[in-house]
Formats: sequence, structure tokens, C-alpha cells
Amino acid sequence: MNETRKPFWIGVFLLSGIVLLVGGVLVLARDSVWSKPVEYVVYFTGALDGLDVGADVTYRGVKVGSVRDIRLSYDRKINDVIMPVVIRINTDSSTQRATGPQLDRSIAQLVERGLRAQLQVPSLLTGKAIVALDFFPGMTGYVRDQDVTGLTAIPTVPSKIDQVADVLRDLAEGF
Repeated sequence: MNETRKPFWIGVFLLSGIVLLVGGVLVLARDSVWSKPVEYVVYFTGALDGLDVGADVTYRGVKVGSVRDIRLSYDRKINDVIMPVVIRINTDSSTQRATGPQLDRSIAQLVERGLRAQLQVPSLLTGKAIVALDFFPGMTGYVRDQDVTGLTAIPTVPSKIDQVADVLRDLAEGF
């Protein structure tokens, strides 16, 4: 090979490597680069079996975000330990959807109409839990009075497993 062509091929090789590196970073970081997440907190009073950081947050079966953080706190009003779960709802910044304060106002209106968070286990085989957002009109949701996170809270309703456990407990107390 000619000695004058070696620097050209080295440059082509390095440039293609840089292009591949930038492309890979953009593909792997597509959720954080193209979306602006908004965080909320939901307070669960029951067991959080199967819920992990990174678990899905869904709205009527469609993934809209993920669990960012799970904490423990004590609520003196109900005399029990509660678990504040910080969820991150992704918004698409390429379209003109509501973000930040606009989304907070929309969520507040939806909460008034009955939007609640519920812990669900979509697959009994894996046991992995998700935070499901849906409408439960007529059900009062739990929200801690003194917020410890500084985030907007979405009320929670007991999971179906907790509801069944409450019914069984009531039946056992009746005997």
C-alpha cells in the first residue's frame, strides 16, 4: 500500500468509529434525550412485594413511565409505616404535549375525576409488580397529609390482593 494513503484510511477508520459511538449513545439514551420526565409520588400503605426501582408505570395498560425511587416513612395519623414511591412519567418533547406545570394541572384535574394509582401484579409467574394508573371514581385514595418529597401526590387505592385480604380478615373476625 502506498505510504501517502495510510493517513487517509486511518482517518476514515477513526471517523467511522466516532460516528458509531455517537449513534450508539443516542440509541441507548433515546428515552432521556427525547423526553422530559415529570415526577410524582404515590403513597402505598400495603406490601410492595415485587415492586422494584425501574418497574413500569402504566395508564390503562400502556407504559407511560417508570418507578424512580422507593422509600420508607412513618405516618403518625394512621400509625403505620408507609412507602412513598416516586414515579417518573415521560412526556414526548417532540410533540406539543403538556410538560411540567401544565401536566401537573392536567393530573390534578384527572385526580378530581378519580385517577388513582394501584399496585398490580400482571404476571403471577414472574411476580413483578407495576404501578397502574386508572380511574376509580367513588373510591377515596390515600395521600399523606405531610408530603416528605416535595412532589405532587397521586392518591392510591389498595391492590386487589390487599382488598381480598381485607375481606378474608373481616370474614375471620365474624366467626
